[in-house]
Amino acid sequence: MTMRSHKVLLGLGLLVLLAQRMAPATPETSERVLLDAPRGAWVASVRADVALTVVEERDGWRKVRIEGWTTTEPDGSVPSATALIPAAPTTRTAGATVKGALVPLPGQQTDTAGAGLLVLLVSDLERLGTEHRTLGEECRDGALKREARVTDLEAALRTALNSSDNFTTAARAHDKAKANLAAARKDRADYVERCRERADALFEGHTVKRAVSDARGGFEFQEVPAGAYWVVAFDHHGETARAWWLECRVSSSEAVVLDPRAAAPVGDPYWGLR
Repeated sequence: MTMRSHKVLLGLGLLVLLAQRMAPATPETSERVLLDAPRGAWVASVRADVALTVVEERDGWRKVRIEGWTTTEPDGSVPSATALIPAAPTTRTAGATVKGALVPLPGQQTDTAGAGLLVLLVSDLERLGTEHRTLGEECRDGALKREARVTDLEAALRTALNSSDNFTTAARAHDKAKANLAAARKDRADYVERCRERADALFEGHTVKRAVSDARGGFEFQEVPAGAYWVVAFDHHGETARAWWLECRVSSSEAVVLDPRAAAPVGDPYWGLR
């Protein structure tokens, strides 16, 4: 045959007689199972409403004939059944997929991706922005006061050794000034860390979806409704602090891909405090 489609009988060859257990189709039965002999091996499954021609009937079994159409490959061969099964329709989700990667940003103190970090998709942006600015004013003010104390104690340390003609007295003054400076620096660092944690909690309170970045910094949110969002991620373990704060707009069910290197950041979640 030279036609691109051939009328063939489903099974082995052009005409095959298949054994099927006699069982009436019911609303719960969506397909019929065909065996190669009574109580034999599975051959195929067909819709329950497919027309069958009964060739033989015995001992509660029917031998049936089924006609159908299949395509041919360019070489004239018949493709496998698997190749003929249509792909399942893609299920539409109630929203879009938002994905991206926490790549290193200019100015960050490390060139590694943000792996294993909690990534937040936040909404209610106007209210969140106001709360973040208010908290930032408080934290910057507190940090400046502590920085001023550090500056004063640094000056005191520089003059401590010359505070007395008595070496023992001067040495004690120097040690005390050094301890006070260390305590003030720690107080400022602890205060900044508390402010970072408060910022984290603030964003958490407006979060609609969460994800954890993979080893490459990749993250993904699914079924995101249309709207305006921010994507925020934090990394302030140890001495290094860095954060990603990106604008995200979803307008349809199309995927949104965020590239921090190309997108303008919304700001610094930690108000520039280091």
